[in-house]
Amino acid sequence: MKISVGIITFNRPETLKLVLDALRKQTRQANEIIVVDNSTNNETKKLVKNFPKVKYIFVKERKYQPQARNIVLKKCNGNVIAFLDDDAIPEKQWLSAIEESYYDNSVVGATGPALNCLEPGKPTEKIIRSNKNR
Repeated sequence: MKISVGIITFNRPETLKLVLDALRKQTRQANEIIVVDNSTNNETKKLVKNFPKVKYIFVKERKYQPQARNIVLKKCNGNVIAFLDDDAIPEKQWLSAIEESYYDNSVVGATGPALNCLEPGKPTEKIIRSNKNR
C-alpha cells in the first residue's frame, strides 16, 4: 500500500512546520507528502526546503480546499490519499491506523476526528476515542 499525504496551506508556515515535524515521527511513514501552497509570501517555500521528502507545489492563483485537493489527487502516486489541514498535527500512529483500516476489504474510506485549535497544537476540545463506528 502506498500512502500519499496532501496538505493545503495558506500563510501558515508556523503551524505547517508542526504538521511536517509530526509526519516525520509517524510509526508508518508516508510514501509521499505533497504540500499545495497558496501563500502570499515565500515563507512556506523556505520552510519546506528543510523537508527534502516533501513535494512542494506553489499555486499563484488562490485555490480553496476542493480545488487544491484536486491538485494533490492529480500529482500523487499513492493508492490511499490522506489529507491534513495545515494546522492538524497527527498523532504518531495516524498513518498506521489508516493503513490498518484498509486491511478490511469492505473499507473504502477512513476518517478521524477534527478539532479546532486556537493556538498551534492546542485543541479546544477533548479527543474521545472509540471504535463505535467500525
